[in-house]
Amino acid sequence: MFKSGFVSIVGRPNVGKSTLLNQILKTKLAIMSDVAQTTRNTIQGIYTDDEAQIIFMDTPGIHKPQDGLGNFMNTTALNSIYGVDMVLFIAPANETIGRGDRFIIERLKEADGPVFLLLNKCDLVSKDEVIKKLTEWKELFDFKEIIPISALEDQNVDTLISTIKNYLNEGMMYYPKDQMTDHPERFVMAEFIREKISYRGKRLPAIPTYPLPSGGKRRRVSSCHNRDILLSYTTERRNNLLSPTCFCRATCTGKRK
Repeated sequence: MFKSGFVSIVGRPNVGKSTLLNQILKTKLAIMSDVAQTTRNTIQGIYTDDEAQIIFMDTPGIHKPQDGLGNFMNTTALNSIYGVDMVLFIAPANETIGRGDRFIIERLKEADGPVFLLLNKCDLVSKDEVIKKLTEWKELFDFKEIIPISALEDQNVDTLISTIKNYLNEGMMYYPKDQMTDHPERFVMAEFIREKISYRGKRLPAIPTYPLPSGGKRRRVSSCHNRDILLSYTTERRNNLLSPTCFCRATCTGKRK
């Protein structure tokens, strides 16, 4: 029996949502950064094996918005808990449970499907600390499953996939077996470029995305701290998909003005 379903990944900023998606797909699809609010769009990643097809939705981190963009990102993330087969709530094992987590928990009570807690970054704390943190979370919400993982170190990710399959219903294959995202290549490349366009870890709010021209050229795309940012990039195609080994680079050049 072949199974399929849609799974939303939610949580605060910088808890490892994009890292988990990339680890599941075994390729670089969602951009990652220590800077908050790196993910601004819902990135849809498609995992397929002989038993199931799981469509994961990596959502923006839920936070206290400071502007219209923040409100839009929050709305996008919170709305993703509706109309899906399952919700994965990611929380870090090395941080205390805060107001932001409790806010998300209240919203998760409205989720259409079962909610899993993924206690991420377990490689950074002791087993005793993991057990203590799991106990604290159990008191806040009735999670269908609680799975300690390390997305970065690929710990328990296979267990997660197997557990998800147990909760999915029989279904069709929505996408071809070798397809990993429903986004066009230009969108993925634009995300990679936005990841690289940074200066000393600071966000560039004026460049939420960058429309790609055809071909690989070097051109000025913006300025940062009175320096021009020049972009050079090349692309490769493998099986009609963007290669995870594609190259894009943004550098700050020139003298300060």
